[in-house]
Amino acid sequence: MAVFVAAIDPGWTLALSCLAVFVALELLVANVIEPKVYGHSSGLSPLAVIVSALFWGALWGPIGLLLSTPLTLCLVVAGRHVRALEPVTILLGEVPNVTHSQRFYQRVLSGDRRAIIEDARGYIARHGFARYCDQVLLPGLVLAVAEQRGNQLDSAQAEHIRATIADVATALTPVSAFPGNRRRQRVSLLDANVGAHLRKMREEKLGRWQGSLDVPARSVVLCAGLGTERDDILTELLVRTLREADIDARSTVVGAEQESPGPDAADLISTVFITYPVEATLAQWLDAAKDLHARLPNVLLVTIRLPFGEASVSQAVVQEHVDMVLRSFEESLAFVAPERTAQAA
Repeated sequence: MAVFVAAIDPGWTLALSCLAVFVALELLVANVIEPKVYGHSSGLSPLAVIVSALFWGALWGPIGLLLSTPLTLCLVVAGRHVRALEPVTILLGEVPNVTHSQRFYQRVLSGDRRAIIEDARGYIARHGFARYCDQVLLPGLVLAVAEQRGNQLDSAQAEHIRATIADVATALTPVSAFPGNRRRQRVSLLDANVGAHLRKMREEKLGRWQGSLDVPARSVVLCAGLGTERDDILTELLVRTLREADIDARSTVVGAEQESPGPDAADLISTVFITYPVEATLAQWLDAAKDLHARLPNVLLVTIRLPFGEASVSQAVVQEHVDMVLRSFEESLAFVAPERTAQAA
């Protein structure tokens, strides 16, 4: 085309301009557009399309260049069924989009705590810790629980996951953690569970009542659970979510033997969040709800039904025993401190 333009134009300007445009378009189409289009339609990554064209072209010339995509695709598909070819699929296949929670769980399994914390801080800076719990941390924990129940995790992996979750939660909630110049205590996780471990660390910093009792009336939000591993981690994460928003949140285990802070402490509480029940502990949860209503008659009793695949109790049953059912940590934060949520928005 450039030669044709040179033949009809007396100068070189138009011919060189035409050649430059042609080269630029060819580079753009061959290295950007075609790999993306062919890659997404064939199941190959864009890089795999380029690499396969170079490899088969060098091996068989023009014929190899024409057959590069179908030949490479055959190897990728075969790798999904033949174990020896699985590395080919991993290297050349198009990786499906993963959610934030899936990426989080994959990094937990690999022990990449630094990447987890860096990504989390960026996410929290944009959306806040409450949404991070709702969209990333809690769904990631659900994936871990599902694999543990399916016997896909051994005891060492399970303890490694607990330790990673504890470190990540501590790093992301500086209000509830020790100052940076003090070394955190490493208890064996896990003498109990992640939630109990995090609560113990918080009590070591804030005291056995998790804060002063000399505070205004109805300024404390109490997060209550039944003492199971599930309830402890949900309760502790909710406490940390609220405390990061400067809300005086504290936790307790309903029914456990513990020292009472005194009869006047009930006047300090405005709201009690109790974990949403599952079928296995419904009877114990009903007793706990009844006990909380009896001891704190002027306090709102709220629960959070998280949208995960748990064997949870019907909401119609739960609503008879609480004042409100919320759907997320974000809703809980908005309920307790609507003015802070409005400012953040």
